[in-house]
Amino acid sequence: MSQVVKNTPSPGTGGDDFEKYQFPQLAGIDAWYGYPDGVLDLRGLRLRFRSRDLTQYGTAKGSPDAHYDFDPGEKVTSMDIWGTEESVSGIHGGFVTGIGFNTTKQQNVLLGGNSQAHPTHQTVGNGTFVGLTGRAGSDIDALGGVFAN
Repeated sequence: MSQVVKNTPSPGTGGDDFEKYQFPQLAGIDAWYGYPDGVLDLRGLRLRFRSRDLTQYGTAKGSPDAHYDFDPGEKVTSMDIWGTEESVSGIHGGFVTGIGFNTTKQQNVLLGGNSQAHPTHQTVGNGTFVGLTGRAGSDIDALGGVFAN
């Protein structure tokens, strides 16, 4: 049996592939937004790990527009990656508009947005969020959650 559950990145097809996960769990996630043609776009992400490692994807300049800090042992009970397959303002093949999740600490989190977008439900394994897989260039084109199994 695999140690992790890796969700298939969606919805976009552009950018370069990435995959980063680390045990015991993600410490936090930071998000930067943009608004090409008035549509919210997840421009950049920074993953913060318990080891204090930081990994950034997309365009992450200045202070993040939103963030979430996980308590030790906090688990994700459900997650959706929100996005569109439409091309907007030079972003071809779709992009991510937001990451939504619920946790065992009764938190309902949306980093980014979900209007004008469609959800892709993520399989959360045992709920321990350890990282992300996806594609990114100047923005976040596709994401899939990585969870402990």
